[in-house]
Amino acid sequence: MQMSMKSFQDNLYQYYEKEHLPVWIYNQNNDLCFTNFTTPILLHLMDTIKPLIRNYAVSSAVDGYRVILDYPYESYYAFTWHQTRRISYTILVGPVLPARPTIKIWNHYSFRKAVFEDQRETLIDLLPIMTLEVFLKEITVFLKSVCQMPAPDFTRFFKHFPKDEHIHDEIACTEESCRGRLTHVSPAQLHEKEECLRYYIRNGNAYRLYTFLDDAENCTFLFPDRSSLSDCIIRAAELMTIGRLAAVEGGYSTESSYYLYRNYMDQIRECRCTDRLISLVHKCLCEFSDYTHQVITYTKKDYSPLINKCIQQIIEQMPDKVTLEDLADSIHLSPKYLSALFNKETGSSITDFMQDMRIEEARHLLLHSDLSYLEISNLLNFSSQSYFNCIFKKKTGLTPKEFRCQNLSAEDSGSN
Repeated sequence: MQMSMKSFQDNLYQYYEKEHLPVWIYNQNNDLCFTNFTTPILLHLMDTIKPLIRNYAVSSAVDGYRVILDYPYESYYAFTWHQTRRISYTILVGPVLPARPTIKIWNHYSFRKAVFEDQRETLIDLLPIMTLEVFLKEITVFLKSVCQMPAPDFTRFFKHFPKDEHIHDEIACTEESCRGRLTHVSPAQLHEKEECLRYYIRNGNAYRLYTFLDDAENCTFLFPDRSSLSDCIIRAAELMTIGRLAAVEGGYSTESSYYLYRNYMDQIRECRCTDRLISLVHKCLCEFSDYTHQVITYTKKDYSPLINKCIQQIIEQMPDKVTLEDLADSIHLSPKYLSALFNKETGSSITDFMQDMRIEEARHLLLHSDLSYLEISNLLNFSSQSYFNCIFKKKTGLTPKEFRCQNLSAEDSGSN
């Protein structure tokens, strides 16, 4: 791979601004020569990261990559980047946290002793929170778009799939049996591929969906006739409708899924290139899957059935206001006890949890609809637009206007 170090570093700075994934670059002497963030508190992690680099150099450098899962509550990805034939670097991505930490979880982090107690919240706010599946999907995208190199097959890291494992087995068999028969696509074969699509989106299998859509043979099945742009537009609407309905089944709100669908359809109608159209469809379907994955991960096996039921009710009733009293009454607990139990198990109050969900909805609406800030505030049942602006900035560091403008400018520069 031929890319100047300066160009690569510029890409990494932009990548952190967009995804908040820390990236560390070490030379052949295992000395740190670059990181894509400059916040002083994050530099406390240097001593924690160094042993990971040494271990990678000893145990995994021959393979060229390693997904580091040595710790229960943090993940890393290390790989060798060849700038030229003679010059190579070890790159580490992470740490990534699978969930918002609680006091109990904090004691399991490798970097817990690297920061003072009053720096914990600041550090956590600067690290990405995503499950292993989403992390590996992001790594796949990162390697292709930023490093311009192919990604390994991470399928072996997913030994268990949520819900309907027998369906997954059937899907795997279908994928294998369909290989090599691309000249003629029967309705039955097309239906089987659409079932794969629906299954991955409904269950939030973000990485599996990304690799499924990235496969050229699968793409040929989903778009069997690329000679007609009008036929491809119709096909795009069909696939995105399947994705929208599957996302709603997986817990995505009807309103947000509709606006996401409409936003992409508006772009697709303007397409004059089939490749651009298919790329938009893939991006839309992946966003549906990303969101259902987030919804599914709100409920956890570690939580008690009562708390998972409470969370499910909040999800189902979003964006309508849900009072503590109504939730407590529905699961036959006192409001005071439910509040204490929820905080103990999730590390968050019910109010903060609901605010986080509404802000996540707001982010999607800002990106995928032309609704005004007041309309989004009203739709998500904030008491006023000023209160919406205040909470949004507290959670994201940006006002709704800054968030929308920043992402629109990023999309414009990406399309150019």
